Amino acid sequence: ATKALKDAEDAVKVKSGQGKEITKKVGGGLLIDWINCLIGEVVVHERLFKVREDGMTKAHYYRSLSKETTFAFLSLLFLDADTGLQMPSTVAATLEFSFMFLMNLTPLSNLFWDWMLRREHHGRVEFCKACVDQGRQAFCDLRHISPSFSSKDHDKCRDHDQKNKTCTEKFVDARGVLVQGHWATNEEECERM
Repeated sequence: ATKALKDAEDAVKVKSGQGKEITKKVGGGLLIDWINCLIGEVVVHERLFKVREDGMTKAHYYRSLSKETTFAFLSLLFLDADTGLQMPSTVAATLEFSFMFLMNLTPLSNLFWDWMLRREHHGRVEFCKACVDQGRQAFCDLRHISPSFSSKDHDKCRDHDQKNKTCTEKFVDARGVLVQGHWATNEEECERM
């Protein structure tokens, strides 16, 4: 019995890299680790299209920009159980179990994002209607086609003679189709933005 105890004591001693003895904790137990992660990703696609229009001798380059977002919730559960049995040899039994749960949150984030975009769109339509009220001015919508769009710079009431200057610039959409801004001069055209 004393030899078995001596062997067990030697079994729990481990030499470190520097030759010093390290004593492991004797005894079994259960270790539970629970890890929760929120993962997000934004992928930006930028394309450059070379377009030659009718009547033009020189080709023009148009830039297209699109974004995709992904969000996910990841939950990890790790269980580590040691027997704690002292054996004369260096054999020990360990049970390890891990469980992973992954939930795609992109539909939830899309619901929130769509709500924000609908709210913004409704405000832009109302602003357009205020511009075209009684035929005084017009509105050029470049929101979904211009890669450099900013509401502060582009969402303005325009005079009717500014169409060629502000709304005829051509762009390429995400499908590679040549498009230009939407020119609105009445409320019905504002509703079609």
